[in-house]
Amino acid sequence: MEQFEGKLLNIVFIALLTIFLLVSNIGHNFKVDIFSTFNTIKHYNNLNRYWERSKNHPELMEFATNYIVSFLKSNKLKPFNNSYIHTFERVFPVGEANSHFEVLSLGGKRIRSYKYGKDFFEDFKGLYKEGQIYGSLQYVSRIDQNIYNEIILTDLYNYNNIEELDNYFLSKNVKCVISPSFSEDLAFSSGIYDDNLKINDKGLIKIIINPKIFSEIIRYSQNGYKIRIGANKKLEEIKFKNVYGIMPGKNKLIKPLLIVSYYDFFIRLSEVPITTYEQNITPSIILELINSIKNQRAKTPDRTIIFVFLSGHLLNYNLDNVFSNLPSGDILIIDGIGLSDSFSITQTQKQNGFTNNVIDILKEHSFYITSRNIKQDSEFPYTIISCENTTLSPQIISRSGKFLLSLIKDECYNLGYIAANFRLIRNIKKFFNAYSIPISIILLIYTVFVLFKPKKIIDK
Repeated sequence: MEQFEGKLLNIVFIALLTIFLLVSNIGHNFKVDIFSTFNTIKHYNNLNRYWERSKNHPELMEFATNYIVSFLKSNKLKPFNNSYIHTFERVFPVGEANSHFEVLSLGGKRIRSYKYGKDFFEDFKGLYKEGQIYGSLQYVSRIDQNIYNEIILTDLYNYNNIEELDNYFLSKNVKCVISPSFSEDLAFSSGIYDDNLKINDKGLIKIIINPKIFSEIIRYSQNGYKIRIGANKKLEEIKFKNVYGIMPGKNKLIKPLLIVSYYDFFIRLSEVPITTYEQNITPSIILELINSIKNQRAKTPDRTIIFVFLSGHLLNYNLDNVFSNLPSGDILIIDGIGLSDSFSITQTQKQNGFTNNVIDILKEHSFYITSRNIKQDSEFPYTIISCENTTLSPQIISRSGKFLLSLIKDECYNLGYIAANFRLIRNIKKFFNAYSIPISIILLIYTVFVLFKPKKIIDK
């Protein structure tokens, strides 16, 4: 053992470094190139068919949730709190009858018929009530104007005076109010996505019209034409459905990773056809992500993964509703993926380390980050990635799937408790894994030097 005299510390250092290299490379048989674009498109087409088959939003949710739950069961994911489907209630407009808006001559002949969803829409903000009405129209441009008609056209509304004006018009025996929308997106302008919709015992038939035809309606009112309106959407409390599936991890001490997406980007209304379904690609990618994980040799992750498919994409308080029911962990909300090369990032301060990792892996797969916004006031830790535009292509779908698999590999596999909870340790392991070949060569050279050089040279 004389030849090793004075070399013990160097030998221990070499041994520890060798062990760290070995540990850093354990378990790296997780594949990121098995994601199937073909299977993703199949899910995408199925979700599109459910849109076409459904007559309204509750029916769309029924079709879509049954499809997703069936897929989760076939891949042996577990329910969350004994159920795959969790509901929350929301006041929402429902109704099968077509709403209509027509201009009639004094003799009752139809002069003009407006298109629902494009030219007019119910205005659910304030004191809305469904109903039918026929009669002449009065244009009201001042609050002190003499109101003598049951149907009025006015541009006096703004965001701050809605219920105040509603109550004023009700006091003047007005039964129907027509006002211009603040944008050409009538559904968005209608308040359908607001969280303060309420069912009213008293109210007005309220219609918003495309601002481009506002002056046209004024001319009809000035020429004595009559209006026939049917606002057939009734406000009711309905159940929205979220779907949860759990892929249990080996280590229960590690907080889970939550992958959150939406399966109903648009609100399904029977009279408003939407012929573009690009947003359905995001839940389709997540479904194929699950399939790709289950097809790995290492089927069980070290860290539990919870997949959440949300309904009501544009409902303002939906995320708070979801967060309040979830265990703590890293939450990634995917608000569009597979549609763009560019993403904006929104995160809470608590998610800084996780978000940095998401951004690094996005960049590794040639995605661009256009903006990053850090929210300081949220009690829930989350990261949102949102696409900047919509360009559906097989290449982007494939890269998106590989990005998510890479993220799953890094965040959920080859993790011990320490590496899972201390990102510095994990980053060191990643560094050694990425540069294991040059480090091994340097280590080999150093080992030869330590073992075969005379002791006096080492001491110097």
